[in-house]
Amino acid sequence: MLNILTMWFIPILFAFGIIIFIHELGHFLSARAVGMKVEKFAFGFGPEIIGRTVGETRYAICWVPLGGMVKLAGEMESESSGGPGDFFSKPWYQRVFVVAAGPLMNYLLAIVFFFAAIFFWGVGVPSEKAIVGEVKNGFPADRAGLRKGDLILAINKKPVKLWQDLAEIIHSQPGKKITIKINRDNEISDIQVIPEIDVNSKVGVIGIMPEVKIEKKGFVQSVKGSVIIPVNISILTLATIWEKIVKLEKLEVSGPIGIAVVVNQAARSGFESLLYIIGFISVMVGLMNLLPIPVFDGGHIMFFTIEGLITKKRMSIRIIELTNYIGLSVILSLMFYAFYSDFIRFDIINRTMELVINIFYRIKNVL
Repeated sequence: MLNILTMWFIPILFAFGIIIFIHELGHFLSARAVGMKVEKFAFGFGPEIIGRTVGETRYAICWVPLGGMVKLAGEMESESSGGPGDFFSKPWYQRVFVVAAGPLMNYLLAIVFFFAAIFFWGVGVPSEKAIVGEVKNGFPADRAGLRKGDLILAINKKPVKLWQDLAEIIHSQPGKKITIKINRDNEISDIQVIPEIDVNSKVGVIGIMPEVKIEKKGFVQSVKGSVIIPVNISILTLATIWEKIVKLEKLEVSGPIGIAVVVNQAARSGFESLLYIIGFISVMVGLMNLLPIPVFDGGHIMFFTIEGLITKKRMSIRIIELTNYIGLSVILSLMFYAFYSDFIRFDIINRTMELVINIFYRIKNVL
């Protein structure tokens, strides 16, 4: 029982708890900074374990340690009393600041975690050598007998020296039998394998990843890397979403189950891996909340910005409610789809790790 708590629930509670709590902390601190009345600020949700009222604010620790909550006075326009501390009594730009502070705190959390991981442990850099660093379970390479540490010498009698060389050959041979010459413990042997077609990239894959070496970085390089990684994650994610929309292709999404599995795998790989994954998820939470989708923070930012720069008056409550219903419907649909995807996607960990390695590979030259 203790082992299950250590390996599953504690890492997951830590990850989800800190990401959501930091998000709400951003709203709390920014609201206090502009003079908004905060009625309640809690760690967790549900019934209170302990609480204390200081001034106008109720501070509490609640039973369900998954994040936190902030209750602002008059945050629903229909409930606003018009008092000076009410949310809607403040200028539009202050409301934008308070709403945006949550996602921005998620980015700050990611930067802190990435910095700690890079500075104290180092950054994983894929080797350019044709050495197998990981073999995915159930893929052609695994079934054919390739193993971690195998040095690939040639494919179809064509010598390869770099990982990029073998990747290009494998990608160009989907569904065709290829012969891979390997050196394993100073013994040369041939392995035959048939690459399968990757459903996303439409190229041949056999399920191997390059050897990853850990490189230590100094303070300045760690700061630079901790900022570059969230930027790269955001750019790659937005580019992928846009490409899927333009091509009318299915989005690859993960729900709470998939995220929990990834967090668990990272925790078992080491604390530095957990820091990287929490940072990655925190960036995704911040990015998704900044998208101009009703119900999300980005939707509120969009409405307040339109109010301040275009219409010069508040958006109709009826319009806001209608768009919120539409946004909520979209989000719920995505959630159901994410749960469905979690159950049918067996290689979620590998896909996430591939994305992280791809990000690190892109920043290697910068670091």
